[in-house]
Amino acid sequence: MKPLVSIVLPTHNRAHTIQKSVDSLLAQTYRDFEIIVVDDGSKDDTKRIVDDLMTTDSRIRYIRHASRRGANVARNRGVREATGKYIAFQDSDDQWLPRKLSIQMDAIAKTGIPVAFTSFWRIQQEKQTHIPKKWRRIRPGIRLFHRELLKGNFIALPTIVVERKLFHCTGGFDEELPRLQDWEMFLRLSKFTAFLYINQTLVHAYVGRDSITADKPLYRKSLEFIIQKHRRDFTAHPLALSTQYLNLAADALKSREYKETFDYIHRAFKPIVFK
Repeated sequence: MKPLVSIVLPTHNRAHTIQKSVDSLLAQTYRDFEIIVVDDGSKDDTKRIVDDLMTTDSRIRYIRHASRRGANVARNRGVREATGKYIAFQDSDDQWLPRKLSIQMDAIAKTGIPVAFTSFWRIQQEKQTHIPKKWRRIRPGIRLFHRELLKGNFIALPTIVVERKLFHCTGGFDEELPRLQDWEMFLRLSKFTAFLYINQTLVHAYVGRDSITADKPLYRKSLEFIIQKHRRDFTAHPLALSTQYLNLAADALKSREYKETFDYIHRAFKPIVFK
């Protein structure tokens, strides 16, 4: 019998964290799911650890890429292999709280909304940040979030549950993007449907020193790519476009690239002036 939810978990050389991540899935009070681990060419003991987990729980499936192809490719592969009506995502260094999936699936059943996400803690060394931040004023409930997402992301991929057929309508994750792929996918997904925001903090998202999230050079390249890809939507909302150029300016300033900083600032004010 097919599970209702397929949890896709890409991993690369995370033998030191993956068991804790999978254990947090197996500890869910909601039980009707499968876990699809997509090993993206790991060279450490990841396979052995997952093999051991598979002997204790038949809901775990393991797929391996012979060489590293990227997290986006791994996630898309996992979704293609999924059998559940709904897709959830987990990262190999993050943890779900035990009632996370139960709360989301109950809410989806009651509302009929095909996308639900929760708040989360982003943890980097000793620093903990609650997302969405209060200043974003993201109200719980069913909303059209596309315009708000243009201003910047506030959804972590491990917090979301989405109907599989709707995910396929987006075309999946953009495999050319090295970073910010979750935000870019949410921008496309939010044009199809409203989201349900559950204001409960049900995920701990960890940012390690070797995490792709910590790779600053990839941030600017990815943000410029997204601005170009969604140019029509950003142009229709000049304040959101200006916000992204100011983000690029701040990133360039941190790197002491002053010419690039002023260029981004000029681009930031141009949409507002013309509007």
